[in-house]
Amino acid sequence: MATSKLNKEQFANLGAFAGVMLVYNSTNKDGELVQTAQHFWGKDFEPADNSDNEIFRVVKNLVATIWHTVAEEKKLRADADGIRSKFRATTPAEIIICDNRNNRIKKYDLTDSVWARIGLVPTKVDLEKSSRDFAKTIHSAAKAIRDAMNFAPNLAKLDAEKPAKKGAKGAEKPATTAETPAQAA
Repeated sequence: MATSKLNKEQFANLGAFAGVMLVYNSTNKDGELVQTAQHFWGKDFEPADNSDNEIFRVVKNLVATIWHTVAEEKKLRADADGIRSKFRATTPAEIIICDNRNNRIKKYDLTDSVWARIGLVPTKVDLEKSSRDFAKTIHSAAKAIRDAMNFAPNLAKLDAEKPAKKGAKGAEKPATTAETPAQAA
């Protein structure tokens, strides 16, 4: 397992890669969009295939690495406050997962996501758990993060699933269909 931070030039010049790339967006002093990245590679971060199990394994290893590093960082900072890990506390704009043959398996675009944060960095409450609970929490967090990355609300589908309301005498009212803005266009 290895990881490295990539500045905007390194990220812009990066071709194909294997592993997981966390891409961060920021704005420089000139108002230009700047993309930097955190690259994780090695057997733990390279899916063998594009199955859900392999994607979950990679996401869980990513979460475990970040969480264990942040927990250790907190301990070490008690003695030397200048110690900092390479990991950013902000939510990345994109998460890209590639296999060991540099083929893109998944790309999660979190810029347009409804989630402000996805939990890649543990909270203070997470860090205060016992070792056994910490391991369970990592597994649960990895599942939640994977589900959040795959989540895309489909409002039209949610409206269609609402059950028809019953009338005063038990007879069902006919369901009315309203046009969505997409249907009206």
